[in-house]
Amino acid sequence: MIITRFFAILIFFSVTVVACAQNTKTDPEIDNFHTILSNLLKINNDKYTYVDSEGVKQPDSLKEFKAMEEIYIAYSKPDLPSKKFSEKHLKVLLFLAFISEVNNNAAFLEYLAGDLMPIYGSNKKLFLDILNEQPFLIPAACDRLNAYFGFEGKNTNNKPDFLQQNVSDIKQELESKHAQLCLDQFK
Repeated sequence: MIITRFFAILIFFSVTVVACAQNTKTDPEIDNFHTILSNLLKINNDKYTYVDSEGVKQPDSLKEFKAMEEIYIAYSKPDLPSKKFSEKHLKVLLFLAFISEVNNNAAFLEYLAGDLMPIYGSNKKLFLDILNEQPFLIPAACDRLNAYFGFEGKNTNNKPDFLQQNVSDIKQELESKHAQLCLDQFK
């Protein structure tokens, strides 16, 4: 079920990427979505290349990283008052967590280890609603929440308190199998 839903979303985003590629107008948000999906699928990365001294086109992974980092920074900041995130904003951030895990991108995984817990704390209901709606995001999101404990040697003793305060919410908000999938990331 999770894999089927993932492929449905992937097909949707693929169609969106093709449509965006044919669109002559540039919308920064559409460009961001194009960049995100292209990064996941490892396609359309010609703009992240350079020509070496021998005239051969080479991939420029730093340029691609900087483009993704710019998007991450934009979506990791609240877009509503009181440190709240809109649904779309939070979905994009959680999708970036998923991509970071799929690509095993250490830099973004570290960013998320520090950034995602406070976002969860300020947006718990929406965060869990999104995970319930898009369960393929659960392993990456919950893994990054767990990574907060011990990241850079901080918060190592706070994990039991977090679990005591949040397990009931996770079990209440997420479907049973989804709650277990999330909680398994904290072992």
